[in-house]
Amino acid sequence: MKVFIHLFILLNLMLPYTQANEIIDEKVKQTGVAFWKALADADIEAMKNFYAPEIILIAGSELLKEKWGINPTKTRNTNLKLSKESLMQGYRKMIAPERVEKWKTVFSSIDTAKIIFQSAKQYKKHFENLKDEDIAMIVPTNVGDDRLYFIFSKKQDNTWLITHEATDY
Repeated sequence: MKVFIHLFILLNLMLPYTQANEIIDEKVKQTGVAFWKALADADIEAMKNFYAPEIILIAGSELLKEKWGINPTKTRNTNLKLSKESLMQGYRKMIAPERVEKWKTVFSSIDTAKIIFQSAKQYKKHFENLKDEDIAMIVPTNVGDDRLYFIFSKKQDNTWLITHEATDY
């Protein structure tokens, strides 16, 4: 009887972990890691392929700062919906030639094995217009508790594209 009780406890502890892992499509993980490598390499043309036509930058995000020139509201206090082209324009300014080497050094040092993929359901109150099947890619930056959030949505052709971003580089 003791063996069954221990087995039951063990299964109950393992089950949530197993279920959480089972709901994450391996393809979104591969897509997310490939995106991260493009971002860490400062390869804006490659990054562009991972974004949906429209993206929502979440309030507080780095690219909402006036100096990057893509936010007509000039405030970081509200979410901003913008085109992929506008977002890439902001990244081009942020990763200007004089900052490329520092960017690559900082972001390529992040261990991709530490990137977390999980259901985005729990973020619905922070990210507008999320769908139940959306996946959050959370990148720990090695600096305090800072994390970068990218929300992937599955498209009709079964590809995963970033629809939301919350970053403070």
